[in-house]
Amino acid sequence: MKRITLAWALTLCSFITFIACSSPDVGERSVSIIPAPAQMTVGEGTFTIHPGIEIGYADESLKGMGELLSNEIEKLSGIKLASASDKESNCIIFLELTDPKEFADLPKAYGLSPKDSVPVDESYSLSIQKRNIYIKATTLEGIYRGITTLKQIVGGNLQPGGEKIYLPLLEVKDSPRFAWRGLSFDVSRCFFDPEEVKQVIDMIALYKMNVLHMHLSDNQGWRIEIKKYRASGNRRSTSQQREKRRLLYARGIQGSR
Repeated sequence: MKRITLAWALTLCSFITFIACSSPDVGERSVSIIPAPAQMTVGEGTFTIHPGIEIGYADESLKGMGELLSNEIEKLSGIKLASASDKESNCIIFLELTDPKEFADLPKAYGLSPKDSVPVDESYSLSIQKRNIYIKATTLEGIYRGITTLKQIVGGNLQPGGEKIYLPLLEVKDSPRFAWRGLSFDVSRCFFDPEEVKQVIDMIALYKMNVLHMHLSDNQGWRIEIKKYRASGNRRSTSQQREKRRLLYARGIQGSR
């Protein structure tokens, strides 16, 4: 009887170990990325995001990007990641500025950049492996684009009430096709409040646009309060403070009017 009990115990222990070490059966994972990346390879298996994962970076200039990524994941899923650290050891998600040669096989962006007419290198790579995630680029703009791609993948794989997020394993290498990628936003003839403007900015950032053209005035109305010319405004004019908040909120997006 003791031998039978021991045998069953060993069998049960082996089964539990097998289950614990195997990838969970979470069904097909979403790999929708907009715009479609220049290069993408999807592997088998999943990476699990769970509370307490630490974000690391190789350069002090990436600290803000690490904190941004942590905040974005929390807003999307409610999962709070550990504070960004500059120590590579024990970091599950890692940000790194790398040599431009790594992206030599990607095409250069076509057209003029909205910033000093010189296209900024927005190339990046995103590697989601079984145990780690790596985002690499040559500039902060590139790191931000990689974070945005990861944000899209996380958003496409959320599960209601889940404390974990299972992401597909993949390798992405990408750069924008066009240097100028903008949206014209008519706030002169169509009135929007500050929160709606913020939502629009969030959306164009999610889809990796880099120019917000604010159509602020027209013969139908003038939407910015100018205290020196009070008669030029009307009851639907926005205040100077609201306009400042709009522009301050548009971090990473070049404004034009």
